[in-house]
Amino acid sequence: MDDGALLHWNGVSVPLSYKYDLGIIIHDIIFLVQQLRTSLMGSFTICWPSNTFRVNWQVAVVAGCVRVTASWESGYAPVDALNASPVVETDQATFMAQWVALLRFANQALIDTGYTAGDLEDYGLLVEELAHHQQ
Repeated sequence: MDDGALLHWNGVSVPLSYKYDLGIIIHDIIFLVQQLRTSLMGSFTICWPSNTFRVNWQVAVVAGCVRVTASWESGYAPVDALNASPVVETDQATFMAQWVALLRFANQALIDTGYTAGDLEDYGLLVEELAHHQQ
């Protein structure tokens, strides 16, 4: 997908448009990464707000593992297929690394188009979170 990313959910590919989805959900991605970075155990909810990626995630972190239970409402993928397998379990570090890679991509795209922290509200949140994930 040239103008977006793909989220792979239990064998179903969910397209995420850079322009229409990621621009809307970037704050939630930052929140997700912050929670994964700082939580050894606990749970939280994310209600992804995009019209084409409307899903509620119950995220539980326990002993280095992440369990996401999703309730899919809409998207560019078959919602019935997504809701048929609502749970994903994976390694916390690997899961976080995938989302950090997307944040890095978004940051580089902003830099490449000439944006700075002074141009965009909350751009500093992105830069601050990425500072915790130096390569």
